[in-house]
Amino acid sequence: MIGYKLFTPTWQAVRGDGVFQYEVGKSYEDEREPQARRCGFHFCKNLMNCFSYYGIEVHNRIALVDAYGKISESGDACCTNKIKIVKEIPWKDVPGILERQV
Repeated sequence: MIGYKLFTPTWQAVRGDGVFQYEVGKSYEDEREPQARRCGFHFCKNLMNCFSYYGIEVHNRIALVDAYGKISESGDACCTNKIKIVKEIPWKDVPGILERQV
């Protein structure tokens, strides 16, 4: 499943058990069963939903992700036990993505 994830300027994001460091192009796995809003690698199917978690801060990073493991969903939050950070999305591309998702 393709989705979106926001990060701090240094490619970190909060997980249920603390801060996790990511890198573009890398894949990550968690042996635990994913539980949306509790544990695993969180992401959103719709980019706009990401901004309710991190806000619209141009210093933050945005990435296209591929959630290829088990998926757990709760409202607009999705979670997986296997995720790949596919590519960074430049802020200049955000308006076009949001327009297509409406």
